[in-house]
Amino acid sequence: GRYTGDKPAGKGIAVLGDSHAMGWGVGDEETFSAELQRLSGRPVYNLAVSSYGTVRELMWMEKSGLLDTVDAIIIQYCDNDLEENVGFVPPSPQDAKKEFATITQARGASLSSELKLLNKGYWLTFRIPLSLLKIRLLPEPPKDFLPHYQPVVDAFSQHEALKAKRIIIFYSNAKGGKFRAFPAGKARQLPNVEFVDLNLERDDYYRIDDHLTSAGHNKVAQRLYELIRP
Repeated sequence: GRYTGDKPAGKGIAVLGDSHAMGWGVGDEETFSAELQRLSGRPVYNLAVSSYGTVRELMWMEKSGLLDTVDAIIIQYCDNDLEENVGFVPPSPQDAKKEFATITQARGASLSSELKLLNKGYWLTFRIPLSLLKIRLLPEPPKDFLPHYQPVVDAFSQHEALKAKRIIIFYSNAKGGKFRAFPAGKARQLPNVEFVDLNLERDDYYRIDDHLTSAGHNKVAQRLYELIRP
């Protein structure tokens, strides 16, 4: 709805994820969701919420009212999703209603306020001793995806309505961090779910911040489009 250009048509695509997919540090029109909409000509709904793990992302998808309008769901996974996926306790109906309202209001927040906060973070970083900054810029060693796999599968098992959708899961970790043994292809227990490593690199992320640059978002969109194009 917020993206410019020709009005898209056909069945839509939903994007779930955290701040990486939401587009922290870039404009709405620069996110991979916006670029994927331009490439595909289909509506792409960016439902990503900062700090959300897979469990809450799937809950948010079901509550969005968009299930009947999309036939594909793209999920950006991050290594910090594990804690939520393992230990999440569903909120009470009252708390869930409040959280849903909060999310809806937050989506309407201006980009300028986000950029002000980001800019403040940059200035703070420049005050960090150079030796610490160099450590922060070094790539982290790859993490094993095996402990992450079953919690993701278990999260999907709670959502029967999603089994009729094509689901693509890729990962984007802070500073381009890698996973070892990230699955390739369809999940055995979930034939509608496909894992894809987009081979993102450190240069696709800001040097100081942890998130994708506009060029990184563009790369994600191009590679996702290759997967969903007719």
